[in-house]
Amino acid sequence: MPGRLPKPVAVIEAEGNKGRYTKAELERRKELEITPANDNINCPKWLKGEGKKEWDRIVDELKELGLLTNLDVASLAICCDAYGKYVVATRQIKQKELLIEYVNAARQTNKVTNPLIQIATKYADMYKKYMIEFGLSPSARARLVSATRTEEDEEDDDLLD
Repeated sequence: MPGRLPKPVAVIEAEGNKGRYTKAELERRKELEITPANDNINCPKWLKGEGKKEWDRIVDELKELGLLTNLDVASLAICCDAYGKYVVATRQIKQKELLIEYVNAARQTNKVTNPLIQIATKYADMYKKYMIEFGLSPSARARLVSATRTEEDEEDDDLLD
C-alpha cells in the first residue's frame, strides 16, 4: 500500500517546514518539481448559470495568488458547478416545504424530508472539499498565514542575533 503523496515545496514552505527538511533538500526538490503552465485558464463552455458566476468570482483571485494552473481548470469547474447546483437546490427549497407529503405503495400519505435538502447538502460538501483543495477555506488560509508569520518571526529573530 503506497504511503503519503509528497507535498509540493511551496506547500511545505507555506506550512512552515518546522525543520523537517534542510534548505538544500528543499532547493533540490524545487529543481525536480514540475510546474504546470497557467497560460490557458478558460472557463469550460459547459459551465453555466450560478457555476459560471462563481468561476468568474474566484478565478482571478486564484491566479493572483499563484494557486491556479492549466491542470486545475477541471477541478475548479467541478467546484463551481457544485456551487451552482447548491444555489439552485437552495432556491427550490425556499419555494417548498422542508417536509413534503409522500404517498407510498400502500397509498398511505407520509411526511418526509424534502429530497432537495439532501441534494443541497451533497453539493455544499463537494464545494467545501474543493475549496479546501484550493486553500480557500478560512482554516486553510489561517494555516498559511500562521506558517508565513512564523517564518517572518524567525527571520526577524535571526536579524536580532
